Amino acid sequence: MPQCQNCGYKWKARQTLKAHIDYSQGTNCPDCQEEQYVSRFTKMLQGFILLGYIIITFLAWKVFELPTIPFFAIAVSTIVIGIFILIATTKLANKAESVW
Repeated sequence: MPQCQNCGYKWKARQTLKAHIDYSQGTNCPDCQEEQYVSRFTKMLQGFILLGYIIITFLAWKVFELPTIPFFAIAVSTIVIGIFILIATTKLANKAESVW
């Protein structure tokens, strides 16, 4: 779980997801009210998780030729696993950082 770079407050999962939804604008820390941004590392990780999701679902669909129900089960479970990984590895920054 991420911690505020200003006061060290450990964010909860819901607050972390909210920060990811509007990561370009920043989110106020619930404890000290300082604006925090999703770090560059986390934005890049988010891109890799999305790429992994696309590859896994494509393989499940084309290579393994899974029927509809197992295919959707794999698609949903990779989304859930990706969200948990993203929440667990999120880092915060005091200022907005560009991915590039």
